Amino acid sequence: VDTGSINLDFLAFAFILIITLVLCFGTKESSLLLAAANITGIFFAIFVGIAALTQADGAIFAEDFLFQGADGLFKSFAVLMFSYIGFDAVCNAIEEARDVNDVPIAIMVTVGTNFVLYVFMALALAFLVSVANLQTCVNQIANPVDCNSSGAQKAYTIAFVYGFNLNKMEWMQYIFAIGSCFTIVTTLIVGLYSGARILMVGAREW
Repeated sequence: VDTGSINLDFLAFAFILIITLVLCFGTKESSLLLAAANITGIFFAIFVGIAALTQADGAIFAEDFLFQGADGLFKSFAVLMFSYIGFDAVCNAIEEARDVNDVPIAIMVTVGTNFVLYVFMALALAFLVSVANLQTCVNQIANPVDCNSSGAQKAYTIAFVYGFNLNKMEWMQYIFAIGSCFTIVTTLIVGLYSGARILMVGAREW
């Protein structure tokens, strides 16, 4: 709903409310939902990566490799560090662990798994579409449009979808969207759970 300066998204509100209600049932129940969403999200990520590699073009990777030199490489390091924000949320659930000695192992396994997935997806994208193509202006379904048109955005904001469209695999945008939904679910569960734990500990200690 567009009210002028404020956009109200009732679907998003309902989604957050449902996740909150699931969390209210207890840690065990919400952890089962989180595990299911995580496993499904990982499956979709692997599927998307493999699908991208079926269209891999070594010439694209060779041409764009370190195209901004060392300066671009170190800038990328700084940006990518933010992708690891959130793993500290594991520590917020330490009181729920059966054995606290398992928590460091859980953190290392989680970070390691995501590291492998990040590298895999990045390589798949690097072989799928060139940097030059990602500067194209597209609409919400990744079709090229005039950069001055309403709703236009750079292709790198939906890089995989645009890359698949270029390779005549438009159907992959639906697979990618479903996988993204599961990722959103996991992010919401972890964020809402962490916030609740912090407030609970604060209320108990303060």
